Amino acid sequence: MEGPTVFIFRGWKIKKSNEIIFSYQIDNPPINEKSILFKEKIILPNQISHQNSNLLTNVLNNLSLILGISYWKLFSPKTIEIKHFSLSKEQAKFWNIVYTKGLGEFFYQNQINYRKLVNFPFNKKAQIKLSKKKFTPRGLLGVGGGKDSIVAIEELKKKKINFHLFALYHSKKNQIIENVAKKSNHPRLIVYRIIDQKLLDFNQKKIGYNGHVPFSATLSFVQLLLAVLYDYQSLYTANEKSANEGNLIYLNEEINHQWSKSEEYEKLFNHYIHEFITPNINYQSIIRHLTENQIAEKFSHLSKYFFVFSSCNRNFKINHQSNKLWCSRCPKCLFTYLILAPYLSKETLYQIFKKNLLNDKSLLPLFQQLLGKEGNKPFECVGTEKDVQKSLSLLLQNKDFKNDYLVKFFRNEI
Repeated sequence: MEGPTVFIFRGWKIKKSNEIIFSYQIDNPPINEKSILFKEKIILPNQISHQNSNLLTNVLNNLSLILGISYWKLFSPKTIEIKHFSLSKEQAKFWNIVYTKGLGEFFYQNQINYRKLVNFPFNKKAQIKLSKKKFTPRGLLGVGGGKDSIVAIEELKKKKINFHLFALYHSKKNQIIENVAKKSNHPRLIVYRIIDQKLLDFNQKKIGYNGHVPFSATLSFVQLLLAVLYDYQSLYTANEKSANEGNLIYLNEEINHQWSKSEEYEKLFNHYIHEFITPNINYQSIIRHLTENQIAEKFSHLSKYFFVFSSCNRNFKINHQSNKLWCSRCPKCLFTYLILAPYLSKETLYQIFKKNLLNDKSLLPLFQQLLGKEGNKPFECVGTEKDVQKSLSLLLQNKDFKNDYLVKFFRNEI
């Protein structure tokens, strides 16, 4: 077998009534193999009925494309083939944007020239079959275990919206998400995603490329599948205003770690659903209008969640979860502490984090990044420089925090 490296979407198959197997293939990879086959499994909470419906087929076809991003990035080949269905030109444009912008951080970290790299094939004669099915006016909210999810839960409750929660787990349950969901006292759907072990082995052996993928985009398509299977009209997320801000410029384009949480993606995805799947399901963030400071202020009144939530990404890795809620060393921990400090007592913060992060001199480099004084904004789901500066300005007026090392550093800077 000779020729360029080719990435092939081979389709999907429903097995055991609640399991779906997605298949991918790489021909002529730049390693000593002629072809590599990957299989990923999605396990749903309930049996799949109406397995032959056009709507379900359409959703699964599209879900296969977003799940495939983890396998495509291994070698990032320019040649892409789709074996199980055809995209229209406008659909292909959507997927070119999702792969290019969603993998922006990955391209930057691996120094890949992404310009004109992603080219999804399309068929000018592709037939789009929109479903006219009506759905029950109730919502489905993704829960991630952090303050944003919690505020979104409580905002939906305030609005008296009928909704359920859903979580996407890798292989096993995440106890933080479980605890938050239980505190919310809301029904939830659990989906398991089993990534092919071969991909994880390649990553561990540093064969091919590895890096950040647009996980929130994956969540949105899984959420859409659940809406179609289990009858939900509204898809809700907890993506805040600050997700719209990027981290740096690479090859003259903005790179945004949170692009798939941004308003741009939200609008693109909504348009895609309405034009190519069904006009009767809507996708929106319930906290899009809120700044990080506003979210923190709202969270400060939700004390029942204080000792079960976590935003530290060490708790959400595929192969390893920390035995602590907070590592107190990463950008997410420091940002969360900073943003909550004006609204919670020092004693409460210490009970949550087991440490006063504002007095930790070793965190100064991260602190300067969050302030925009050094390097670029960290590649994490953190707020804007203005969010951080507003919190610190409030802390300068707070007798409990104003003499802490990082607050005094900020005072000397302004």
